Amino acid sequence: MENLVMITNWPTKKLGEIAKIYQGGKSGLTKKDYVKSGFSVFSATGPDGFTKKSFDSGNAVILSAIGARCGKCFYAEGKWTAIANTQVIKFDNPITARFMYYYLNNESRWPRFGSAQPFIAPSTVKRLKVPFPPLKIQKQIVERLDKIAEAQKLNNELVQKADELFQSLLHQELNSEGENWKVVSLGKIAEIKGGKRIPKGMNITSVKTSHPYLRVVDFMDNSVKIKDLKYIDDEVFKFIKNYTISSKDVYISIAGTIGLIGKIPSSLDGANLTENAAKILIDEKIINQDFLIFILSTINSRKQIKKFTQAVGVPKLALERIKKIQISLPSLKVQKQIVEKLSVVQEYKKQLLAQKSKLKELFDSVLNKSMKGESIKLC
Repeated sequence: MENLVMITNWPTKKLGEIAKIYQGGKSGLTKKDYVKSGFSVFSATGPDGFTKKSFDSGNAVILSAIGARCGKCFYAEGKWTAIANTQVIKFDNPITARFMYYYLNNESRWPRFGSAQPFIAPSTVKRLKVPFPPLKIQKQIVERLDKIAEAQKLNNELVQKADELFQSLLHQELNSEGENWKVVSLGKIAEIKGGKRIPKGMNITSVKTSHPYLRVVDFMDNSVKIKDLKYIDDEVFKFIKNYTISSKDVYISIAGTIGLIGKIPSSLDGANLTENAAKILIDEKIINQDFLIFILSTINSRKQIKKFTQAVGVPKLALERIKKIQISLPSLKVQKQIVEKLSVVQEYKKQLLAQKSKLKELFDSVLNKSMKGESIKLC
């Protein structure tokens, strides 16, 4: 049965008042001291390995205090040690330690110094004001967040297993060894065309227009992220109107992150395409769109893409080289059968990713409401 707990305006305390705070990196450990199992070693990037020696024990929050992950936190319990570029925030009570981990593991909470190599000063950690509800409420909030975090962990494991299953099936179904499949160059069965950059002096916009402009950063999971799309106005479109992509085409990124493969949703049919990508126009009587996406995702195709990527200056995959990519091509009937098998696993993964998104929203909502002192339902 759920209890409605009224949470209003938690009192705040400085971290230095409720925790022991000290610098990591005094253990003198080197990689030679690491073993296959034992006590956890925490560095600025998280659990870093194990050692036979423990230099501290008890529940603590390990803060990454220097570098790219500055402000990221990790939870340490039992015996452990923290090394270079970390600060240790150690609590007497394990519930408070866990509660504070959830609160502090938010990079936006931490004031930083420096630009090239940002860092968090120890004095800043001690002075940071944090919400401090009664221990009973801390426990209830932690239990709720732990349950959601565990569900997130299980969901992530299922996503990983779905990925592994898909890769296994991809290799199994598209392995043409012993099959009577033709080997053809991509340029023999499809037309390759590039995208177009925005004319000099003109810009893309976040304001929605009738002309979406697809960038490489929009490509994800063989499709397109709808969130954060950019657009062009009618004036810009006049200059690049011939460089669009159809929902029947296959895209391939050719600069920046090279070799992303996929198709666009029908809602973006006719969108303009960045100069950092190309489109593959296919004949549906020869090759199935999804089959092409799958076969270009195989290890063999990846190796060819890597080989054909020019490494002089900025790496780029030229259109003429895309045409040279060799693929194995079974009959259209076999292609569709393979696509059906692989699509089942892909659809399962999509459902898991949707669940992952919902769990994150739930976690963030409960966390924010809890820390702000708003009314929430706690188990």
